[in-house]
Amino acid sequence: MKYTSMILCVAYCLIASQTVRAIESDIHENFENGLSNWVTKSQAHVEIVKEQGKDNQVLQLTPRNERGKRTDTVYTPSYHWKNFSMTGRFLFPDEGDGYLGFIYHYRTGDQRTDYGVLYVKSNGSYVRASPHYDGNPSWRLYEELRQDLTGQRKIRVGKWHQFKLDVVAGTASLFIDDMQHAVLDFDMFNNEFGAIGFEARPGRGERVWVDDLHIQPLDTSPPTIDLTSITHDSNLIWQVQGPFSASQNKGNRAPELKEEDWRRIDPDKRGLINTGRLTQSDSGKRHILYLRTQFLIDDESAPKPSWVAFSSANNLDVWFRGFYRGTVGSERFVWSDFLSNPDYPGARLSLIPAKGQNEIILKVYGNKFAAGGFFAALENPYQEQK
Repeated sequence: MKYTSMILCVAYCLIASQTVRAIESDIHENFENGLSNWVTKSQAHVEIVKEQGKDNQVLQLTPRNERGKRTDTVYTPSYHWKNFSMTGRFLFPDEGDGYLGFIYHYRTGDQRTDYGVLYVKSNGSYVRASPHYDGNPSWRLYEELRQDLTGQRKIRVGKWHQFKLDVVAGTASLFIDDMQHAVLDFDMFNNEFGAIGFEARPGRGERVWVDDLHIQPLDTSPPTIDLTSITHDSNLIWQVQGPFSASQNKGNRAPELKEEDWRRIDPDKRGLINTGRLTQSDSGKRHILYLRTQFLIDDESAPKPSWVAFSSANNLDVWFRGFYRGTVGSERFVWSDFLSNPDYPGARLSLIPAKGQNEIILKVYGNKFAAGGFFAALENPYQEQK
């Protein structure tokens, strides 16, 4: 299945209606009648091909082999769907970086294009979550949710694998071969409805085939997801300004921003500050954010935080009490247990708090591929060792 940005039809015009609509009846798609129900930007990368040695047509998606370029497609009638179940099968014909992304709740507008993605990787045989925020993937934020496919579910090149994607009340569940037990349940993407579709690996990779889709309404409760083991309970509250297309500070000097423009940014269910939801990649290259947090010292004799710690996929410039303290981040993945895990300790900057209000300001560089978030905390390691 070859797809190069198959954006739902409203990608090219204003969305006529924001009304959520249910699927009225079962839908079957075997691609024997072409791509009339699918939207694509590149027919060279999203096409119908015949399965070798058989009289059977399949959807083929082929990566564009350019860094950051995407091959995807969405199903035109689905742009206002909320709850559904889609089954089908997929096959990786070639060895290499095989990838199939299952798109759900695809929404586009004047300011940005966001959509949920759960994807299967052939080499490595695993499933990851990677919502795309204005086109930029975010798998660096969700490595703790990665699930390996082993045993009967192990991905094998040249073999057809069955899949099911259930989406209900914002929770996406992906099943591979075993239709009774989901490989991954994911409920941290924010769109309430939108189109469904598929994508090949962004950038370089191998082609993938999809066939025999069956889509039907889904009227059930979402699964219960326990994120306790990968949740960081932060002791910081953040505010944000931006996104900006250019820096609002000069060199290492702290930015001077209007007080009235600060607004709160809340963490996700794991305690992660998701900056990708605000920065713009495809819709204007506005990728710079400024965040701030404050803490009060009213008793100089009491223990004080002596470090600020981060686990960040993006580069962060850090100012404390108006002074530049350094640049941290750009880790391959973010980790919720960065305060205690010696294998993924993140980064720390020392602090000397003063009596009264103490302010930390961050400059977030949001243009890193597949990133868009961080964990942060104040800590006093000397107190914790007692």
